[in-house]
Amino acid sequence: MEQEFVERWGRILDKFAEYGVKFAHEPHPNELVYDVDSALRSVQLMGGRKEWGFNFDPANLIYLDIHVEHFINELKGRIYHVHAKDGEVVAHNVKRSGRIPQGDWQRMNRGFRFRIPGWGSVPWKKVLTELSLIGYDYVMSYEHEDVTMSRQDGITKTIAYLKPLLIEKPYEGRHDVLFQ
Repeated sequence: MEQEFVERWGRILDKFAEYGVKFAHEPHPNELVYDVDSALRSVQLMGGRKEWGFNFDPANLIYLDIHVEHFINELKGRIYHVHAKDGEVVAHNVKRSGRIPQGDWQRMNRGFRFRIPGWGSVPWKKVLTELSLIGYDYVMSYEHEDVTMSRQDGITKTIAYLKPLLIEKPYEGRHDVLFQ
């Protein structure tokens, strides 16, 4: 499977390299790349090509009970995009259906559901802090998959929740050498 991954993505990334484009793959429970180790392995398989990076979607990691801060720290320099999306383990539904990644994600009685930021389990203050520490200052796009509220309600609440948490400027006395 890894060889097929390298062959297919290698051809695509060759074309991306011609145009100076980076690809942000979104790790997901149903994909070959789904956690920190598989993401690191994919970078290795791609020969460290700068065209290969990640769309950091914390909800997909929370789903697997991964600490999102680990992903940010391990993949620093490879996070090319960020989704503002949260996730919630619905305890009373988990006892009924588990956290199976197959099936209709819109089903109301799933053991896991996507939520808007602030309504799930993603530690947003930690996420935004770690993104700031690795120098990420690009886009954070809102992805609405919350089955409990409308898109309009979701976007309004997401902006109200995240905007005050954004770090606009780092500490003036900060030294950017985090690890030696």
